[in-house]
This record gives sequence, C-alpha cells and structure tokens, in this order.
Amino acid sequence: MKREHCNFALRPIELRSLAAMALSLLLCPAVCRLAAQTPPAAPPPAPAQPRLASSPTPEQLAMRAAAEKDHQRLMEMLGIKELRPGASHDPASPNAVNYDESKANVYPTLPDPLLLKNGKRVNSAKLWWTKRRPEIVEAFDSEILGCVTANLPR
Repeated sequence: MKREHCNFALRPIELRSLAAMALSLLLCPAVCRLAAQTPPAAPPPAPAQPRLASSPTPEQLAMRAAAEKDHQRLMEMLGIKELRPGASHDPASPNAVNYDESKANVYPTLPDPLLLKNGKRVNSAKLWWTKRRPEIVEAFDSEILGCVTANLPR
C-alpha cells in the first residue's frame, strides 16, 4: 500500500483565526488582572423614604392587636388569671437565670422506683404492673407531658 505525503497548508482565514486565538490567550490574563483592579460599582441609591425599624406598619399593629385579643379570649376561656413571670437576668430577682453550673444539682434525689406512693415496697412483678408502673406513668404524664385543664374549650 502506497502512502501519500500530505502537505499541510493553512488557508488565510484559518491563519487569521489561529492568530486571533493566540492573541486572546496572551491577552486574557492581563485583561483579567486589569478588571480585578477596577474599583467596584457604586452602591444602588437608597430608597426615597427610609422606614424606621421602630415604627410598625398599620398591618403589623392590627395583627398585634388581634393576637392580644385572641390571647386574652383564650385565657378567659381556660380560667387563667395570670401567667407566671419569665426568667429575669437580674441576679437579685426571684426568677433569676442560673448560668452557674456549680449551683446545678448533679445528683438529684430521684424517687425509689420500687417504693409505692403509700410507702410500701414492691416485692412482686404483679404489684409492679398493677400499682407502681401506673404511678410512674401518671407522674410522667403530669410532670413531663403536662396536664390538660378540666374546663378545656372545644
């Protein structure tokens, strides 16, 4: 099989596009550096009339009034006269926040799981399942989950 030798010649159009690509590869880093040195664009203009953060809109005032009215209605329906105060950051306050870990009780005195509320010891599985376990479940429901008021509205 005879192999022909091929002469590689570029046409003038190909030669120009090749020169343009080489020029762009050489100039691209310089243009990028120059673009990075230009100052940032000016910030957008401020709104014509800035609203103060401390003044709520009429819609916000209406929503707040409706929420307070609904809260008061629910308090009356549930028979709640007042809410307990929240935590205070004043150390002299009776409701002061405690961030001191040394004041925390590391080993609290937990109730004996094998002692009934009336003071008798649990000495059988039957007594555990019929008496003590329901007492523990009741204590968990009231102390952890909370209780539902007797006059709960529908």
